[in-house]
Amino acid sequence: MDSYKPVSYVAIDEQLSAFRGRCPFRMYILNKPAKYGIKIVMMCDVETNYMINAISYLGLNTQTKGIPLASYFVEEFTRNIQGTNRNVTMDTWFTSIPLAEKLFATRQQAQQYGCIVEDKNTHKIVHYVEKPSTFVSQIINCGIYLCSLDVFTFLATVFKQKQQDFYNGDEQTVDISGSAKDCISLEQDIVTPLAGKGKVYVFHSTRWWSQIKTAG
Repeated sequence: MDSYKPVSYVAIDEQLSAFRGRCPFRMYILNKPAKYGIKIVMMCDVETNYMINAISYLGLNTQTKGIPLASYFVEEFTRNIQGTNRNVTMDTWFTSIPLAEKLFATRQQAQQYGCIVEDKNTHKIVHYVEKPSTFVSQIINCGIYLCSLDVFTFLATVFKQKQQDFYNGDEQTVDISGSAKDCISLEQDIVTPLAGKGKVYVFHSTRWWSQIKTAG
């Protein structure tokens, strides 16, 4: 995916690569022309037929990380194109209601949180939106930050600016209680202005995450 960008439509299907040698995962499929071979599940570009990704089917030895087999292939193949508005075509063997709900819910639920757009090569944050009104990204900010000591200088600058805006009567920063001048939001006042300046990076966590308050 780093060196090839598929068009808007991709397809997921299987192919039996003819092979009659000794192999623990060689398969026999009666309705295939070759009958004997290695089953390869792949995702291809519909327009150019370019094979974007492929996984050999190892039978019972296929490691699916606890995910149903068909869903595992779809999730692995679409991992790098989620959030790019591409269309994926596949036959009924790959489809299921839980998979469809999972792929759809991921896009919808992401809008309830802070969403990050990153440079996939450097993992630098190039754009950040807090609770976007439309789909931006499936990379969700979980609110854990690791900062250098330089952040305190930036915090001081932000604090002074908020104080100045408050006393100058800037309507965008003044609330009825006046508490806005004393509060700094890491997401809106720190991450958002630093996004795209090469100073903030993303660390992808593969663990489960849940916030302790209601989104919104």
